[in-house]
Amino acid sequence: MELRVLAVSECPHVALLDERLRLVAPDAPITHEVIDAPARAAAAGMYGSPTLLVDGIDPFAEPGQRPSVSCRLYPDGNGDFQGAPTIDQLRAALTKTLLTKTLLPPALRTVLATDRRLAPPPLRTAQQAILRAFATTGQPPDMPPEVLEALHEGDFIRLDDQRRIVAAYPFSGVPTRHQVALAGGVRVYAMCAIDALGMPPMLGVDATISSADPTDGQPITVEFRGGRTTWEPATAAVVVVVPTVDGPAADICCPLLDFFASRTAAQAWVDKNPGQPAVVLTAAQAERTGREIFQPLLTNDNTDGRP
Repeated sequence: MELRVLAVSECPHVALLDERLRLVAPDAPITHEVIDAPARAAAAGMYGSPTLLVDGIDPFAEPGQRPSVSCRLYPDGNGDFQGAPTIDQLRAALTKTLLTKTLLPPALRTVLATDRRLAPPPLRTAQQAILRAFATTGQPPDMPPEVLEALHEGDFIRLDDQRRIVAAYPFSGVPTRHQVALAGGVRVYAMCAIDALGMPPMLGVDATISSADPTDGQPITVEFRGGRTTWEPATAAVVVVVPTVDGPAADICCPLLDFFASRTAAQAWVDKNPGQPAVVLTAAQAERTGREIFQPLLTNDNTDGRP
């Protein structure tokens, strides 16, 4: 876990934050960066001094909060403010990050991670040809039946009863709630929110993701432009349900990886479904998850990773 403290020069509250961090995470290294200009604060993600980044994410950032080099005060939950999050607040934030890093990825790796999504060399060429066909035409290509069956058996694609491709992670062969408009005009569907977020880095192209909150239908849009992303609404988050049974990702995982209009709405869904272990990911965490899973699929054994 990377702990990074951003602060203006001689910020009086850095020592308090460091002291509390050492009590909560005594073995985690802490790095410091002095930020004295508004432009640098915006680039680094500092929302006042001091700001704590946990693996690059500010766990205490509020929706609509703007970067700043001014003094930052944290509500302590008792109607007062302090110069650093309380020990309990820090412990909760770090625990949530550890859940995201150490509980979620291993559980998802059984059905989603790259080492399960990338076919072995004998089948990889066919898998990548299918992905490129979806990216360039929006449709799967014709393939020998025995190749399709082998890819289906390994859960690299899914076939319906007529042996047609209905999923080639991250693409869906049938309409879903997650539509992705790729640069060049091709429109495709993603199996889930994480798959949608993985498409632009996998293909190396700009794209617009259009989805909706499953609880109230509120539209959610994610724009990928020139290596930067914009979420609308900016409060949107992603819920990832950890699989508790084995099976194809399309059946046990993809239907439960959704965009929500806010972290509050996402957490409310999690709270209402206690039988399904889940983690609420911030926009940055969800983007990173999608990128780490899918970016290697077309870069492995290819020169540039583009279709």
